[in-house]
Order: sequence, then C-alpha cells, then structure tokens
Amino acid sequence: DPARVSERFAAAPRIIALNRGVMLEIPDEDGRFDRALADAGVAATPVQRMQRVWPAALAALAGLVVIMATAFVYGIPAAAHWLAWRLPAGFEQRIGDAVLVELDARMFEPSALPAERQSALTQRFATAAHAAVPDVPYRLEFRSAEGPAGVNAMALPGGAIVLLDGLVAMTQDDDALIGVLSHELGHVAGKHSLRQLLQSVGVGALAGL
Repeated sequence: DPARVSERFAAAPRIIALNRGVMLEIPDEDGRFDRALADAGVAATPVQRMQRVWPAALAALAGLVVIMATAFVYGIPAAAHWLAWRLPAGFEQRIGDAVLVELDARMFEPSALPAERQSALTQRFATAAHAAVPDVPYRLEFRSAEGPAGVNAMALPGGAIVLLDGLVAMTQDDDALIGVLSHELGHVAGKHSLRQLLQSVGVGALAGL
C-alpha cells in the first residue's frame, strides 16, 4: 500500500512514496492516474479540492488576510500584554540587562555628570517614585549619547530607567526632569517596554508564517 501520494499540480508527475523509502514517479498529464486513484477509493483531501477551484482559493486568501490583520491589530497586542504580566521577574530583568549591554556597546557612553549631581537626582526621584508607586522596582542609570539622540530618557524591560546627559543639560528645571523620569516610571509600572518587545517578536513570527 502507498504510504503517501503527492497532490496533483496540473501536468506535473505524481509521486508515490512507498514503505522502506521506495519512490515512484508517475506521469499524469491527462489526469488518468488521478481518476484511477479516485476509483480505488483514494480521494483528494478537501484542501486539495479547494485549491483547484479559483473562487475557493481566492476566498481562502481573503480569509488569511483578514486573520493576519486581526492578529496584528488585536491578537498580538493582547497576547503580549498577557505574557508580559506572566513572565518571571528574573527573566524580564535578564532581557533588560541584555538590552542595556547592547545599547552600551552601540550607542551609549558613560555619563559625564558629576557624582554629586547623579546622587541628588537619584534621591529626589526616589522620593517621588516612593510616593507614587512604592511597590514598583526600578533603578536609575546615567548615560550619555551624541547628537539629538542624547536628549532623551527611556525605560527598559526589568525596571531600568536610562537618563541621558543631554536631557539633563537641556532641562533647567529639575521638577520637569523628575516629571520626565516619572513618565518613564509609568512605562515600567505598565511593562510597556517588555510588551513592545514581545509584540515585535510576535509580528516577526506572523510575518514569517
């Protein structure tokens, strides 16, 4: 008995894979072998039959587009949100550490802020963070970067908040600076960076599929 019969593709030969690795190639330009298989009770699968009817294939393609669009807009964000709150804290921390190492290697330089200035900002932000979200762990990292990219602050997975020297230099009011850091702390509390990372992975998987 044949182990597997290839599906029909126009005038292409049919391949029968027998047991013990034996392969048979049978010409089937006129569909005679296909009809012989049907007479012997070997019927094409529903998917194979649908592929031969262009309206069905077109409907399947349209359905695939709708499914992928729905997954992109709703499914992947929902899955990322669900997973972000269920990953172990240690795993999220390792992800954030790896991202920071990569940024240090490619973009960041050590901060040029005096140690006293860093300590003052750290203490002031700690007071604000404890008053707002005392149960959210974080750590404040100081870095510098060249050009417009150096005027920034960002939250990474695992609770690291990176403050760049350019933003400190540009912001004359420390209250405003603490406001920016508090905004980033909100991203940490909502696990937004981790969710964005998981969504990127999901989009890549969807595109590959």
